[in-house]
Amino acid sequence: METPQRDELRKYLENRGIGTGMYYPLPLHEHEAWSGRGMPSYSLPESERYARENLAIPVFAELEDDEVNYIISAVTDFFSGKC
Repeated sequence: METPQRDELRKYLENRGIGTGMYYPLPLHEHEAWSGRGMPSYSLPESERYARENLAIPVFAELEDDEVNYIISAVTDFFSGKC
């Protein structure tokens, strides 16, 4: 998922025992491996925005229905201001 409130949502979910992750915390063009090889510097606003806003939440087949509902409720509560 993506949200400008990624860091706040991540903390909120983790305080409720819901693990999260980030797929791409840095866009490719900002990695040391990129600049270290003398690659050109770019401004890629969408890649940079995605790196700031992406959040991986638990989504896998083995989740029980009550776990799915708990995650949904936590995300919904966060965005509805019930937290």
